Amino acid sequence: MLAEPIGIIAGTIIGVIFVAAGVSKLSAVEQWRASARDMGVATWVGGLVPWVEIVLGGVVIARIALPWSAWAVVAVLIGFTVVILRQLLRGYRPGCGCFGQRSATPLGARHVMRNAIFIVIGVLAAVG
Repeated sequence: MLAEPIGIIAGTIIGVIFVAAGVSKLSAVEQWRASARDMGVATWVGGLVPWVEIVLGGVVIARIALPWSAWAVVAVLIGFTVVILRQLLRGYRPGCGCFGQRSATPLGARHVMRNAIFIVIGVLAAVG
């Protein structure tokens, strides 16, 4: 079956992306806290985000609790996208901080498109 290899590859890709994003945020934690605050994210939620990304990414890479862990990744990505869209609709474009110091560019349509692609990869991991 082709679905299983696609699911494994998709899970590995989205898992690595999540782990990398979480580690990047922790390596520039003050910048991440500022970015999260600028995006209107509660301080306690912003503090949890890197850890949730690392744990979920690792669980999906290890193929634990599939498809639910992959659906959790999709739900988190939808949440991130809602936060981005909310800021864009307000005309506010704070720095992303999505991947730590590597992503300080102001929020824009590119971030929404990137997340849409990540969501598709997450869905493939869930159904594969």
